[in-house]
Amino acid sequence: MRLFLYILLGIIISFIIISVVAYTIPSTDDLSPYNPLWNGLSRLVSDFGGRVITLKDIKLIYPPRSIILVIGFDKNFSEEDLSYVKSYVLGGGVLVIADEREEVNRFLESLDISASVSGEIVADYVFMYRNPLLPIAFAKISGDNLSIYLNYASYINISRPGEGVCVAYTSLYSFIDKDLSGSREKSEPYGPFCVVYLVRIGDGYVYLISDSSVFINSMINLGDNERFIKYLVDGRDLYILYEPVSVSVYSIFRGYIISFYAMILGTWLRYPAALIVALTLYTLGVRYRDAWRFRREKIIFSDLPDIFKRDFEKLIKDLEKRGEEK
Repeated sequence: MRLFLYILLGIIISFIIISVVAYTIPSTDDLSPYNPLWNGLSRLVSDFGGRVITLKDIKLIYPPRSIILVIGFDKNFSEEDLSYVKSYVLGGGVLVIADEREEVNRFLESLDISASVSGEIVADYVFMYRNPLLPIAFAKISGDNLSIYLNYASYINISRPGEGVCVAYTSLYSFIDKDLSGSREKSEPYGPFCVVYLVRIGDGYVYLISDSSVFINSMINLGDNERFIKYLVDGRDLYILYEPVSVSVYSIFRGYIISFYAMILGTWLRYPAALIVALTLYTLGVRYRDAWRFRREKIIFSDLPDIFKRDFEKLIKDLEKRGEEK
């Protein structure tokens, strides 16, 4: 029985340690709403009251009062997924797509948007933050001039000028940095380049931003990035679409741990779980007390002559009995 209790105690302690580690050490995945490090989106969630959703949740959202951010999303959209997204925008929702990769263009085509992300990196050696690969773009929204700080951003190709309107441009000194050297070569064209593009679809709007880094924790407080996000949200309920194709093993494990606790604490299972933990701790406490008492008596009596041991045993038992009665 004692061996079983020790094994059970070891399992409980191990699980507690693992749980504490999983809870205190957050996800480190890029663009994860659960990641509080420089490359995560946790500040976006906390500062703007954002809620994390999956594709299946879109059909449950009321479009006219909401905005959905798709930031660096790498999941292939099925026909069913696209129908959810299209219905949302046509119904008056605001959809923000932020990505510097060419892969996002397939998603844009499915929404019948002709604009595309080039995938090439824009640099600026005059209007920049720290280095030319972190250029600054400029926008005028509701009469307010904004400086938007970018990080390895691309630019937007506009094939049908009348389809939408460019909201933000880089400066005249910006250029396409094909070799990522930070300096302009003769073959690299000058800007300005469009980095924020707005298209109306039905009763809703789609913003295309050729940089996902505008929203990350290390960039959200730079320049007017936070104000820019406030203009985008404009009092709507904010939702962040997060359903990554590939995540780290640690993030998967952490998700299981958190889901397990949510299941235990959020349902009737918390009552038997609390009872089991209480009984286990009580049993272990009793066993520990008895073991300590035996060890104490052994230490006290080990050096005594046999003639005194019986008297001391009786004295200790009497004292313990009186203490319990009090």
